[in-house]
This record gives sequence, C-alpha cells and structure tokens, in this order.
Amino acid sequence: MENNFKDKKKKADHHSSTYNNGQISSFWENIFALLAATTAIALVLVHWDFPSVPFQQQGNLEQNSSAYLFQIVPEEDMDRSIALDRAVAWCSRTWDIESAALADTVLERLRMRSGDGNAATTVANLMVRATESHMRTASDVPHNNIGSNERDKYSQVLRVAAGLLFRAAQNEYHHGAHYSFALLLKLYPSLVAPGFDQQFVAQVAAAHLCASANATISKLNQVQVAGRALAASVNEYCHQVELFSDIDLIKKEATMLKRMNIFDPITKKKEVVYIATLRPKNEKEKQKMPLLIQGLDAIIHDIPIENLYKTKKKCRVFSISGCYPALWRQFSTSSLPTVITEASGNERYVNAHRVGLVDGFSGSAYYHWLLEGLPRLLILAESEMQQTNSDDKLTIILPAGKHFIQDTIRLLPRRFLTAFSALHYRVPTLTIRAEKEILLPILDKKKITSRGSSATLCPSRAALLFIRNSFGLNESLTQVSKWRDGSPNLLILIARAPDEARALGNQEAVTAALASLAARRGLQFFLFQGHNTTMAHTIRTFNAARLVVGVHGAGLANTVFCSPYAAILELGLPEPEFIEYRHLAQQLHLHYAVSQLPPASFESRLWPRPNVIAQAAEALLDAAIPLPLSSSSSSSS
Repeated sequence: MENNFKDKKKKADHHSSTYNNGQISSFWENIFALLAATTAIALVLVHWDFPSVPFQQQGNLEQNSSAYLFQIVPEEDMDRSIALDRAVAWCSRTWDIESAALADTVLERLRMRSGDGNAATTVANLMVRATESHMRTASDVPHNNIGSNERDKYSQVLRVAAGLLFRAAQNEYHHGAHYSFALLLKLYPSLVAPGFDQQFVAQVAAAHLCASANATISKLNQVQVAGRALAASVNEYCHQVELFSDIDLIKKEATMLKRMNIFDPITKKKEVVYIATLRPKNEKEKQKMPLLIQGLDAIIHDIPIENLYKTKKKCRVFSISGCYPALWRQFSTSSLPTVITEASGNERYVNAHRVGLVDGFSGSAYYHWLLEGLPRLLILAESEMQQTNSDDKLTIILPAGKHFIQDTIRLLPRRFLTAFSALHYRVPTLTIRAEKEILLPILDKKKITSRGSSATLCPSRAALLFIRNSFGLNESLTQVSKWRDGSPNLLILIARAPDEARALGNQEAVTAALASLAARRGLQFFLFQGHNTTMAHTIRTFNAARLVVGVHGAGLANTVFCSPYAAILELGLPEPEFIEYRHLAQQLHLHYAVSQLPPASFESRLWPRPNVIAQAAEALLDAAIPLPLSSSSSSSS
C-alpha cells in the first residue's frame, strides 16, 4: 500500500491544487486516493444501514483498506432516521434556546432535501457542541473517567454527526463538512471509530483537512459557497485558482529563497530555516496583480478585488499552514472588501512596499504566537539587519495585539525592532496590500509529521533556537554545570483556569502531592498561573525549572525557556493528534514522560490521581539525572 501511494504521489502535478474549468488535478490526487481508500470508515463507523459487501484482498490501496475496515467493525441493522431522531432528542436537552431554534430550522431543511450539505453540516456541528457541553458538565463530578453508559451515548451521537458530515463531504464536496468530520476523527477517535487503529484514523482525518482546503478552491466561483465579494472577483477576474499549501511548493513559487543559519551549541551543527520572497506577477498587459494578506488567519492571495484587469488571470492562494483546513473561513463577506479604499468605518487598508508576515493560523493564540509567530519575527529581524539598503525597510504584520504579544515584543532587544519600518497588529478586517514583495519565513517541518493540523504545531529546532537566543538563554555546555550547585531547582505545576477545558478538578490535591515531592527532593514547588504572570517572569521561572508538570495545553509551550536536560511530565491526551510537547521536548533536549489521561478528554474537567502523578514525577526526576559534562552533548528525551 505504501509503494502504491508513493507511485501516485510521483504522478501528482508538483503537489499543487488547481481549479480549472471545474477539474481538480495535481497534489490533491494523493489526498483523493486516501479519501477513496478510507471511504469505508465512514460507512461503517456510524453504524447506519449499509449493505454487507464481500471484499476480495486486492493489490491496490482502496480495496485493501476497505476490506480491512469492514472486517474489524461489525455492521448493525439501524435505520439512520431513527438514529438521527434519537441523537437530536438527546442533544435537545443540552441546547440553549438559540441552538434549539437553529436545529429545528435546519432539520426541516434536511427533511425536505436530504442532500442539503449546509443543513447537514450545521446539524452535525450542533450535535458535537451539545456532546462537548455534556462532557464538561458530567466531568464536574469527581471521578477518574466518564461512565461507560455516558461514553456509549456520546459515541452514538457523534457517530450520527459523523454520518451527516461524511455524506455532505462525499455528495456535495462540502468544505465545512470535510473540516468538521476531520476534527471529529482527530479529537474523538475512540468514540467515533472504536476498534480502528488510531494512527490510521488520524491519517483519514488529515486527508479530510486537505480536502476541505481543496473544496474551497474548487468552489470559489460559486457565490453561495464562498464570501460573495471574493466569489464575484474569482468569477470575473480568474480563469484558474491555484492553491500553494505545501512547503516545497511555496519554495518553488518564491522569487527568491534566503537561507538563514543558526548555530546549535548542543549538537555543534548549523540549523537552517528559509525566507521565501513572494512577488506580484506581471501579466501580458504588464499589469502586476498585487499580493494581499487577508482573512482571519492571514491568507496570502492575488485574487483581484478591484477593477483593474481587462482579461482573466491565473490567481494564486498561499497557505503557510500546510493543508489548511479552515481556508473557507478566510473569505467571509464581513472581512472582504470589494475595493481597496481609504480607511473607513471598521475596515482598514494598509499599502506597503515590502511586507514581512508574522501572523498566521490562530496567530493570536499563545502557543502559535510563542512557537510560530515569534520565531518568524526574529528570523525576519536577523535577515533585515544583514541588508545594506536601510531605506527600504519591512512593514511587519503581527497577530491581533493580545497582552502577551505586546509583552513579548517589549522584551526584545531594540536592534530587532529598528530593523523594521512599522509594526501592524492585524485584525480580520485589515487588508494588507504588498506593492513589491512579501517575505515569509518557512519553519520547515518536513521531518516532524505528515500532513494535517499537527504539522502546524511542531516547530523546527532552528525556530526554537531563534527564540532562546533572542532572550539570552545561552545553551552552551557550561550551563549544565548549574545542576551541580542546586540550580535550576523549581518543580512547576501549570494551573489551568477553572472555566478552561481540561482544568484539574482536584488541583489542590495534585498541588499538595507535588509540593510534598518537591520538599523531599530539595526542590522549590511553584504553581504557575499564566493569566496573571508577565512574560519576563515566565521566562525566568521556566528557565529555573528542574521539572514541569502540566495538562496538555498552551502553558506547556513555556518549556521552550527551560534549561537543557530539564524534564517535562505531560498529563497527556492519548489521541495521535496531540504530539507537540513530545516533539518540543525532543527538539529542546529535555527529558519527557507522559501520564496518560482517559480517551476523549479534550473538553472535560480532569480528576487524575494525585499519588499517580507524584509517582510519575519522581520516576522522571530519577531518570533525568544530570549528565556528565563530557557526554552532555547527546540527546535525551
């Protein structure tokens, strides 16, 4: 199967996605191959009334996968309308008045036309929200796991939702259905697809994420599908829209690639990142199609939104987040102007000569800012300081200005900021027009993981080194000697706010257990509460950590500031999606262990056993004995 998939990959047209007269070609053939190969997963995991089909073991990917899936999951004789009614009845007890009214409306549409992809997707998403809300409420009661009866009910409801989404994705190639179906498989594989290998389910999910982006591109000319202004522009000005969502593709399309090296004092090697320069293209009429940065997650494109062109053009869309699943939401009517004008009302426009893009997918979220946005800013600063032309400085586009973004920038050396002409905090209604070029740091993640959302969450070693160096966190071997004089000496527990998902319901008991352990081991216990801690204090705190304990969440991103060979104990989610902190520990030469949480706990309040956490923490401290200086250059995780 592996060889067959690689053969198909070689035949792809530069791994790109093209919409041209309704035909889809290129890299997405790979995704369609995986989607076709895994269609059976949706047919059987929702337990609807599909007939039994005898399969022969064949030599191709599609038939082998289908045979495997049908063998391990028995079918049930269940009328899908009954299953839907039962799921809706259960969800209605959780829906608020607004959600219930919306559900009634779209269910009526669905009954009138079963192929209404928008209605099916809306109903399914309402079911998922109701299930997650029930998970949060049920987990308020102290216990270590949700009861089997509740899990069965969650599974039944989410399977029905998955069935609705899969049909909409399959029959209408609905971008939102692909997206939501993928998230279900990623977050709740044990409930939606029990009995399946979870790594395989994650591959299916990744394929649907890619299909979501491709569905957006293929349907941009349909006004009712995409944002009206953009769709009208595509229909009027573009004969073809090409999506560049692959690192290698973006490198190939770039006018110039600049190689940036940074020395790794642990491995004694140079790590590499690249800066891609994207420029407007000259068409036959010698007109340049300006590059725009637009949408919730700062998508780059050159789809005309002003009446400048006599003939239709080949238009481009760039996604720096790999198979970007929410491409469709970037072009909503509310955030898309029909013409570039002066600032008016809530809409703002920035015309710049040279633009450096720091913002991106969920750029204002703490994890994405600290481990993706910040290194992009630092890489661009280092590059600009090497330029000889000081009169043509970059305009930097930052994520919307949350306090921790501003706090971080204030700590940077002044020389980083004087390399730029201006910093703009971007909001969804801000449109940036690049007259000459856009510089885009590429945090190459090819070594990390396959396509899918996880690829956007695993920064390279080079990106992390830029962060550490900018704050003076020298990783020379002499720093390991700090272990010998009792520093770093903190045992940190990362707290989550009570209203956050995955908050500890028994945080006081866990705190007491870890504080007792710290006292026995001669360490100082520290309860870290990020929402009221400055960035400077955060950096100092984590740099002094011997051991960090925390539930899977953005707070663990602060381990980027830890000294080499410190340790991380993650209270981790078992789904394959959640690999970023294991990866982070490996890249930073930190010791790592996981105390696994129950499946499908992403939205739940957690009640881990304090003695189990303390025992795991003590075992990790024993394993993370400081290495002798002569061997400290070896990796340990």
